[in-house]
Amino acid sequence: MLTVIRGHVSPETAYIVSDYPYGRQLRCKIRYWLETKKSHGMRFVSQTTNPKKNNEVFSNKAKGSIYNTFMVMVVDERGYVFYRSLSLYARPEDFARFEAEGVVAQLDEQERKTHDALLAMSRKMNPNSWQEWDEVFVHAEHMAASMVERDVAKLHALYEQQHGPVYLPKFQAALEQINARKGRILDVPSTTRGLEE
Repeated sequence: MLTVIRGHVSPETAYIVSDYPYGRQLRCKIRYWLETKKSHGMRFVSQTTNPKKNNEVFSNKAKGSIYNTFMVMVVDERGYVFYRSLSLYARPEDFARFEAEGVVAQLDEQERKTHDALLAMSRKMNPNSWQEWDEVFVHAEHMAASMVERDVAKLHALYEQQHGPVYLPKFQAALEQINARKGRILDVPSTTRGLEE
């Protein structure tokens, strides 16, 4: 489960981790923030100190992700800081993972409005993808509820026998979302862990 962290919107208000690896042996500090640019959107930025010079000054060049429409900064149970994002081109499984990782439940009112607007836009722009997603989700939910099989690969093969081919990551994302909604009924390994770290 991820925890959304807020208020870190500039180098001055950044989220600081005091013990971060720098090469093989040295340790440094790293700071993270979300930068918003009116005509570009949001991006995740990080910057480290240089322990070879002064470990108290953030002198290394800041590194930013690509800009995206909507982004939140999160920390996982290991203390790793990264981000989750959605764009105008987000797929159904992207929205499912946002929910499965507990991000949607932690959104404030304005963030939720943005999320919901992107979701509505995605459904309008990609009706075929959403129709396929809705069908996969309903059948996967039924299979999970009947506990036909606990292994994701076997569930996927069984699904394809009964309903035709479906991309495994899409099927797995549906199971992750079902788990988030129903309480952990299946042991589904996360398909997103560490992708943006």
